[in-house]
Amino acid sequence: MRFGKCTGSGIRIKPSFSISRLSPITINRYVIKSLNDSSWYKIAESVAEIHFSPNGLAIRTAAGKAITVGICNGQLIACAHKCPHAGGILADGYIDSLGNIVCPLHRYKFDPRNGRNVSGEGFFLKTFAIEEKADGVYVNIPGL
Repeated sequence: MRFGKCTGSGIRIKPSFSISRLSPITINRYVIKSLNDSSWYKIAESVAEIHFSPNGLAIRTAAGKAITVGICNGQLIACAHKCPHAGGILADGYIDSLGNIVCPLHRYKFDPRNGRNVSGEGFFLKTFAIEEKADGVYVNIPGL
């Protein structure tokens, strides 16, 4: 088989550059971040600054992206702003007695530790590491 020739399984092109998973790649003036890139973003000066609603959830912004932040059993959790099923705003849901985030639209439940859909529908919720440090509350959002 020759490179560049269309076959039944698709087109194969011989790469003219090497791909490193540890550093960003520049191709034709565009920078593509590697999959291992991650950044910590400050979302509050302290946990007290985050105004959690009675359901234990709040909306914060990190690098221009809305995220849902919660507090469950004294631990901070952070995840995507919208449910992966139908786009419900997760901050309008609640945290159940087992510590799962429950979507307000169809009551899908997600484990905030790993994003797994525990009610059995097969969806995964993006979750983010979150830490309270001496100078504020930070969330780690990979690839931003």
